Amino acid sequence: MESSIAAHLRVERTRSKRVGDNYAPPYPSYSVRFAEGVSQLVCAFFGVQSKHPLSSEAKVASAGMWELCAQEDGPMSREYAVHTDEQGFDNQVIIAYWDDADAYGRWFQKHRNALIGAGLELADHGRWIEAFSPEARGFETLYSSNTFPEGAARVATGGYSGEIQEHGYWGSMRDRLPIAQTEALEPAGRPYAAENSGIVRVEPHDNLAIIRSGQDWSLCEDAERASYFGDVEPQLKAGMDFLTLDGEGSAVTRTGT
Repeated sequence: MESSIAAHLRVERTRSKRVGDNYAPPYPSYSVRFAEGVSQLVCAFFGVQSKHPLSSEAKVASAGMWELCAQEDGPMSREYAVHTDEQGFDNQVIIAYWDDADAYGRWFQKHRNALIGAGLELADHGRWIEAFSPEARGFETLYSSNTFPEGAARVATGGYSGEIQEHGYWGSMRDRLPIAQTEALEPAGRPYAAENSGIVRVEPHDNLAIIRSGQDWSLCEDAERASYFGDVEPQLKAGMDFLTLDGEGSAVTRTGT
């Protein structure tokens, strides 16, 4: 059994893991391995939104963004997603990954105006971008299968690890982060939002946790599918709804008590 932390990112721990060396996970899981030269990753979400149903102008805008992703220095991997947010707006999103932050910087600088619709009258849709560029030591992955790459696995040229130890217990995500071997990862600074010519730019605080979670049950047998929709999916949805609708208020309440 391996550590989820790649060998070249392991250092002498000054902060202990939440389980002992003899811990055996209840089921197999895997991480992915990025090339040793990868020091920073980029995951960027390029979204369009409009009132339901998604407008034709929004669909055209999203198609244009998709075409830009095929240009020089574009992402190594891209995929579509759709979402209706808590305010009832339909969103179409391109999720793109780079294993080279410099390539992303060149690409974005060249296509920024086209991506945000600079100079256009956006009559019936809005556009938004969420881009994150964590250091490799501040990034972790967890997969229940090592046969069908999704998300970041598509840009991990080192493939999958063997079965890993750090999963199946509270706090395991932190134990999978290389940076957590030595750092407490307390939040630092304050988030802020700045508006300029109708464009709102939001900068988060340091050590913000970003989670992308996905499931694919398309190849499940009937019994597995029933188990997923009966036991797993309701719990997952409840957790995501909590983070979306109640997380901040509940955190404040718990702090106060």
